[in-house]
Amino acid sequence: MNISEEKDNVNRTFTFSQIGTLGSPLDNLVLQPKSTTITIPIRQMGGYRDVAVRALLEGKPEPGYRITNITTSPPTITVFSSDQDQLTALPGFVETEPLDISSASQDIDARLTIALPEGVTAVSEQSIVVLVSIEAVETSQRIRQDLTVTGLGTNLSAQISPDSVDVIMSGPLPVLDSLTGENVKVILDLLHLAPGTYDIEPSVIVSGPDVIKTDTILPAYIRVIVSETTSVSDDEKIEDSNLPNTTTNEATDET
Repeated sequence: MNISEEKDNVNRTFTFSQIGTLGSPLDNLVLQPKSTTITIPIRQMGGYRDVAVRALLEGKPEPGYRITNITTSPPTITVFSSDQDQLTALPGFVETEPLDISSASQDIDARLTIALPEGVTAVSEQSIVVLVSIEAVETSQRIRQDLTVTGLGTNLSAQISPDSVDVIMSGPLPVLDSLTGENVKVILDLLHLAPGTYDIEPSVIVSGPDVIKTDTILPAYIRVIVSETTSVSDDEKIEDSNLPNTTTNEATDET
C-alpha cells in the first residue's frame, strides 16, 4: 500500500484472494470475511506546519486595467522550526517577496522567494510561482456618425432620413478612449435597389483592434426613398442642391 505524499489518516479496504502455493487461484475455497479494512494513522511530526502562501503585490496596474485573479503554485507549503511556539505563532500563511505590478497592462508570471521569519525554513518549496491576471476594464461609448451611402445605381437618387445614427460600442476602456470618428464608418448599402421606399438596416465597420463590439445602432433602420433622376435646368439644380439628405448617382456623357 503506497502512502507517499499522504497527510491525513489512510483507510483502505482490500479483498482477499485464494491463491495456492504455486500461485494459481483456488476456486473451491470460500473465505469469511471476504475483505478487510486497514487504517494507518498519519500525523504531522513536531516542528512542522502547513501554511498557505500569499503573494505580496506592490503598485497598481495601468489606468483602465484591473487585477482579475492571483494564483500561487503551490498554494501551500510545509515549514519547519525547532521552536514549536514560533510555529504556533505563525498567522497560518506566509508571504512572497514583493512583486511590482506598477503600470502593468498584461498578465505577470514570476517566480518569487518566500519571506520567512528567522528560525523558520521551507521544507517542500523554496520559491513560489505567482500568476497575476490583468485585463482591461470593459466599458461602453456612444458615437454619432454620418451615414455613408454605397451601391446606389446609375441615374438614381436617394433621400435618407435620418442622415446620421448613434452607435453604441463596448470594449476595453483604453481602446475605446483612443477611438475617434475616423475609426467608425456606418454603411448604408443600396445595391440593386429600384426606385421605391425602403427601410434599410445600416452596418458598422470599426477599424482597429477586433475587441470592439457594436451593441446598438440608433435608429436601427433608415428610411430610404430611391427615385430616378431627370434632366433639369441649371436653376433647378441649384434649388435641388439645397435639399437635405439626398444622394444622387448620375451617369455623365463622355465627349
